[in-house]
Amino acid sequence: MLAMIGPPCRRGQSPREGVGDAYHGVQRWPDMDRDTIWAHLVRGEPFNRRDLPQVDGRLDLRGLVTEGVTRVEGALWENIDFSEAGLPRLQLFRTTIRNCRFVNAKCRSWGMWGNTIEDTSFAKADLRDAGIGGIDGGRWNVLRRVDFAQTDLRGAMPGPATFGHCTFDRAKLKKVEFRGSQMVDCQFIGPLEEVIFGSRAPRDTTTPPNQMIDVDFSRAQFRMVGFEKLALDRVLWPDDDEHIVVDDYPAVVDRILARLEGQDDVRARSVLGLYSWHKKWLVPEQEKGVVSLWDLRKYGGQAMVDEILPLLRPDPSQRP
Repeated sequence: MLAMIGPPCRRGQSPREGVGDAYHGVQRWPDMDRDTIWAHLVRGEPFNRRDLPQVDGRLDLRGLVTEGVTRVEGALWENIDFSEAGLPRLQLFRTTIRNCRFVNAKCRSWGMWGNTIEDTSFAKADLRDAGIGGIDGGRWNVLRRVDFAQTDLRGAMPGPATFGHCTFDRAKLKKVEFRGSQMVDCQFIGPLEEVIFGSRAPRDTTTPPNQMIDVDFSRAQFRMVGFEKLALDRVLWPDDDEHIVVDDYPAVVDRILARLEGQDDVRARSVLGLYSWHKKWLVPEQEKGVVSLWDLRKYGGQAMVDEILPLLRPDPSQRP
């Protein structure tokens, strides 16, 4: 179903001619203005692209700027370059975005319900506070081969969504909760701060659980990263001196808790609280896990790192 909405280009909500109306001194819109193009895109209506400006095989909408909240429903956006565009507060319903570029675009506070996004780049885009986990009529968002290199995702709410073959190369991931986000063959590079991956979103019983299949964290840095009810048997853990991968993670967590239990020092209590949280979300299937020395150092100082490191070695009493 295509969107049937009021005129999207009425006063106060129309695209403005801005930084992108001319590149390199060449006027790019001799016949059809961008208000008209945007109206077609918002309504999901076909239009003749033959004589419109192109860049690398995509419709050239670089620098397009919109205002207000715009609802897009049932549309197909394919082969479009929205680089440097200002597109805040879009509300996307059952829309397909394919082979598009939103490089360095302003996409803050997007709302997304039941969309499909494929072969698209959000490199360096601003997706802060975006709601990516919306479900519409039993459909959740599916993102395949999406590039989030250096994307600002702080405060985003992924929720129930499928991420397949996506890359998060130095994306700004802080206070992001991937609860119920299905991760398949994805790669994370750079710091993740206060990020949670969970099997399901709260109160969600409709979408398949996240299983973290072939997720590569080998070049990531964990800073207060948590996993909720996940086996994590198909994950590549961070591979550097700030992370210690252990084969008997549940036993290691128990040893850390036993060591810190009863200590009155505020730093010990902080680390005790942190690992009590980690233990809460363990599942029997989980064997491997990782200890972030950054976390220990932040909450307990180097002395806490020195105290905990011996506990990460296999327990001699458990050897055959």
